[in-house]
Amino acid sequence: MTRYGVCVQYSRILSLILVAAAACGQSSSNHKDAGSGGDDDGGNTGDDGDMTCTAPNMLILLDRTGTMHRNLAGATPTDDPAGHATAKFTIAINALDALMATPGLDQSLRLGLAMFPRDPGGGKCITLSQRLSGSATFMNPPCEAGEVVVEPALGTAASIAASIDPETTTICNTTPIGAGLQTAQDDLVTHAMSGVDQYIMLVTDGADFADSCPTPDPLEVLRTLDAAGTKTFIVGFGAQDTTTQGVNPPVLNQLACAGHTAKDFATNCKQVAGGGYDAVDPMNGPPLYYDAADATALAASLRAVAGSVCCGCIF
Repeated sequence: MTRYGVCVQYSRILSLILVAAAACGQSSSNHKDAGSGGDDDGGNTGDDGDMTCTAPNMLILLDRTGTMHRNLAGATPTDDPAGHATAKFTIAINALDALMATPGLDQSLRLGLAMFPRDPGGGKCITLSQRLSGSATFMNPPCEAGEVVVEPALGTAASIAASIDPETTTICNTTPIGAGLQTAQDDLVTHAMSGVDQYIMLVTDGADFADSCPTPDPLEVLRTLDAAGTKTFIVGFGAQDTTTQGVNPPVLNQLACAGHTAKDFATNCKQVAGGGYDAVDPMNGPPLYYDAADATALAASLRAVAGSVCCGCIF
């Protein structure tokens, strides 16, 4: 082969290498929409436009209120292993454990865990067995803030799974959703980093806060979070109705819009005076939040939320 022929051959090989490298760089991109219907705000794209992504903070906010002892039908289970297995608290913790077991998830998300309301200690909140057997009553102060159990960071999945157990983690009285969200907000402020998106995933079995803890109003807290760039996913776990045993879909629809993660956000949500968003028609139509009426739907919802914002994860 002539020298000219060698140069041509080398040029072709170099061209193939450059094309392959460019394709590889494009395929490594994992820019994801921040909500089920929300805006694409560019949070997972590198500052230099190279389409790389950065693992965002996601603080899971778990409802540990007294009604979590009930089963999916809204009844109080029996105080035995079979009954305990049907309690919403057990199902929720098992679903979170399964999510935490997803390979590589805590390298694609900076995961943290918070619960509300906080347990002040001294036996004032009670275990699932104590609640089902009637051997103890709630003595915790009403409408307390939440508590952060595991701070958001990479590699925290095992710590989160180890920190909650349906038989030993206590449940507490009243439903201060607004105060729990404020706790999450305050914690995420301390973990804010340039180029790192922040999310909250609220897992709740109902919206009875209006009866027990109406202030702070969770809608206002969510709008403040949204204005600061933190979006909140709403997972409603339990009966999808407006009874005292249900999650109250109209209220959770409002929360999903205020959190800027409602399904078909542009169509189903409207801006309100003073900023923030509200549901166009919270009473009618399909849920705008992640509706989880049973264990299977809850597990799928948790994975869907995590998968919508994680950096490079594959579900």
